[in-house]
Amino acid sequence: MKSTFFAAFALSCALVACGGGGSSSGSGSGVVPVTPAPVSYQSQIVFKGALAGAQSGVPTLSVGASTQSLDWRDPLSANPSPAPIMIISPNAPNGEFMGSPDDAVGGTALAIVSPMPSAAPQVTFSVNGVQPNLVPTATPAPGVTPQPGVVGAINVSGSNAAENTQAAGTVTATIGAPVSQAPTTPVYEYRGIDIDCEMLYTNDMQGATWNGTTWVAASSPSNADIYATYTAPQCSAPWVAGTQAVLHTPYGGVLFNSATPCSDFSASQWSNTFTSIPLATVGTMLPDYSFNSILLFKTASGNIAKLCPTAIGNATEPILGGAIEVSGDSIDGF
Repeated sequence: MKSTFFAAFALSCALVACGGGGSSSGSGSGVVPVTPAPVSYQSQIVFKGALAGAQSGVPTLSVGASTQSLDWRDPLSANPSPAPIMIISPNAPNGEFMGSPDDAVGGTALAIVSPMPSAAPQVTFSVNGVQPNLVPTATPAPGVTPQPGVVGAINVSGSNAAENTQAAGTVTATIGAPVSQAPTTPVYEYRGIDIDCEMLYTNDMQGATWNGTTWVAASSPSNADIYATYTAPQCSAPWVAGTQAVLHTPYGGVLFNSATPCSDFSASQWSNTFTSIPLATVGTMLPDYSFNSILLFKTASGNIAKLCPTAIGNATEPILGGAIEVSGDSIDGF
């Protein structure tokens, strides 16, 4: 019996580190608690919108294209330097662009965290240097599959208080515990331009001229830096020409693929590859859902202009509209 008792006692001591296996404090437990390694978070603001190129995933340039059901890719690994937020300043009363609400030419800013925290942090967006419209949105939106890493989102668009202006600033996402970070990204609010020889909406222009300060309506093709033509009665004199809608850049223009964010283009990329081109060519969707539509063109004054369309016509629609800026008067370094 005695030998059985001591064997059981020895076994119990081994299981609980009895005696010499205990701590020097004499607590008797001998178990050293394991401290979890701190989680190292990465955070970022990712912009999804019509001016952000292939990163956006927006499959068309139609005004009003959805930015809520985008193809997802991990921006923290695939896009270490995502495109800045790019929006268009409304250029018509009531905050409209070519007859559509101005949020159609903005997008969604997403606060992304990796790894995804176990507890949802509080996220607050703020802006500095520019005053766009910020509207918090559900994350995820109703009926949309959650996107990995998204902890907060806002819809961002041009400010109705400052129509037809351009400005630059920053947007910050303050992400609370357990992340406790505040990623920041640039925001550019571009001037908007609507070339439409049918004059369907307020502030449309059949042709436009850069006067050194802003874009003004041209009275005829002879004094326009950019214009569209088509047959009557859609277009009236002196903008009637041909049997299909055509875009004209009389001082030379070149097109680039829309997969690249608008802010990435520079004036040094201009070349004189055409002075007239069918709008059906500009508006042709390629197999990867992009367009050869980013336009760099020269003005009569010798400046280079950049037009990143969000609305494009076709053979029977003489329209082209989007974000525009001019070398020497740019906000993104163009």
